[in-house]
Amino acid sequence: MGILIDAIQKELTQALETDEEKMISHLVHDQPQEVEIEELKSRLNTRKKIELKNYQEEFSKQQKIDVTIKNLLDEIGEAEDDLKLEGGDLMSAIRNTRPFRYIAFNPANAAGNEVTGTATGGVESFVAAERNSVHLFDIHSGELMHIWVGDDSSVVGEKKGHVVSGTLPMPVRLDN
Repeated sequence: MGILIDAIQKELTQALETDEEKMISHLVHDQPQEVEIEELKSRLNTRKKIELKNYQEEFSKQQKIDVTIKNLLDEIGEAEDDLKLEGGDLMSAIRNTRPFRYIAFNPANAAGNEVTGTATGGVESFVAAERNSVHLFDIHSGELMHIWVGDDSSVVGEKKGHVVSGTLPMPVRLDN
């Protein structure tokens, strides 16, 4: 507990154990003063209650500050992890080879608190849009798994949306 509370308790114990009628106290007034034992016991008990209440309030405030600091440190850590991911080899390779206009991760990954998709219900891939095409990448290796080619805006005629190219199967819906 606090040093002041310990000092009050020590002086209160002395007052309870003494046979004297008066005792010098350093804790009742701003300076040492001789006080009658019964008055000293009463004043020390009152002061002890006040100081315990103050101590508990300060302790509670400190706990809230500690929790806030811990939460902020966690948020900083998460932001640093995001920056590492964004600045990592996979994202650098992708950014340097194609001007993607949109990159999306599966919401199930975020729900499972695992952006790489290794958690239960997650998906270990992500999509990126480039011009009119949608690309499917392996989140771990960065390997291009599939491209859905979109309509060319310069072509005259009926628009069909994205179509399958290559030999991979039809896309798996990523938004669960």
